[in-house]
Amino acid sequence: MLLNLFLFPTSFFAMTLAQSYAGHTLLNLNDGRTIPSPAFGIDAASVEQDATAIVTSALRVGYRHFEVNDPEYLVNLRQALAEVGIAREDIYVSAKFTRRLSQATEIEFADALSRLGSTYIDLYSIDRPELIGFPARVWSKMQRFQQEGTVRSLGLAFWDDESTIELLESVSVTVPPAVFEIVYDLVNINKSLPLVELAKEHDFLLASSVASAPLQGRITQQAAAVIAGRPGADTTSRQTNLAWFKARGILAVVTGSTESDQIQDLAVFGPDFGTLTAQDVEEYEQAGQVAKIADEAAV
Repeated sequence: MLLNLFLFPTSFFAMTLAQSYAGHTLLNLNDGRTIPSPAFGIDAASVEQDATAIVTSALRVGYRHFEVNDPEYLVNLRQALAEVGIAREDIYVSAKFTRRLSQATEIEFADALSRLGSTYIDLYSIDRPELIGFPARVWSKMQRFQQEGTVRSLGLAFWDDESTIELLESVSVTVPPAVFEIVYDLVNINKSLPLVELAKEHDFLLASSVASAPLQGRITQQAAAVIAGRPGADTTSRQTNLAWFKARGILAVVTGSTESDQIQDLAVFGPDFGTLTAQDVEEYEQAGQVAKIADEAAV
């Protein structure tokens, strides 16, 4: 029997989606869809470790959005889903076209679907324009994937503003990117401003991996101390940094490889975690810049 969709209000679908991604924050995209934050970055979390075991742990903790750069990790994701007994349809998958091994767009995309064991990818992005010959031509093919239903949303990852504008001005581009992944942290916040403004102008959703390098860690700790004790900043500096991402409306890509880190990271995006105010965000960012200057002076 066919389901009469008109019997179900929009709120029914929103409620169902929220239940599917419980523990995540749903962010709106310019294509009318939503995307759950945080995403679990399999590549970075699995360096020199058992990727299937790490993804299995993340699934059990409650993660339902997974991002891969190297499509080989889609096999680990498929294996982990089978191990835990979760259906492909119950998670959100982000993958990237990287021109791996100089493969054609259609071949690389078909390979990704095969590795995942699925008929579609939720978010498919072009990674770094310098890796891709004729980006507009590749984007045109990705638009076709979306029309065919094998891709739900499209994105760009680590593009500079000049290359992005050039792509948008191409006559073959009829669908703009929904997600725009950049490097965004307290250390690089001023350097990222042109890309942030570009995303705002074109209604792209910003995404970024949460930096874990020593420098970013030091700056984050010092900035978090300035607003410590406030709702959303009353736990660890790691969680305060993620609360900053959430307050900024940025899709966070987390990479905790241990169960404790995975639990700690995901908790920030649940309904019971505090929210930073606009003043908290401003003071946190200002403290980050002060800490960065002091760190540079100490070198």
